[in-house]
Amino acid sequence: MKKFMFLLFLAISQLILVQETYSQDDSGNKIEKLAKDLVRKYQSQLVMNKDQLRLFEEKVTEFLSRAEKIRNLDIPDSEKTHMLSLLHEQETAEMDGILTRPQLKRYQRMKPLLQPIE
Repeated sequence: MKKFMFLLFLAISQLILVQETYSQDDSGNKIEKLAKDLVRKYQSQLVMNKDQLRLFEEKVTEFLSRAEKIRNLDIPDSEKTHMLSLLHEQETAEMDGILTRPQLKRYQRMKPLLQPIE
């Protein structure tokens, strides 16, 4: 009986683990798709070269993922908004290392429209 319960426990825990992994993959796919859509919109105005485009997309994906983690935290909305605001500023600061000055200025004008803080 103990062996049966142990095997049942293992089977259930494996199902839960697989389901969590699937959910994370699904969330990751949504974030990557959203990042690609955003990058395409930015690219129409920023006209980045191939290297900039790759780095920009990686950075957008990273920050979308981090923002999603903040939104999923069990904390008051005011704290989430504050954390998202800081993250928003950090993302803009890190784009300074990828974009030229004129591109960065255009990015800063576009960002509130394309990526409002929620």
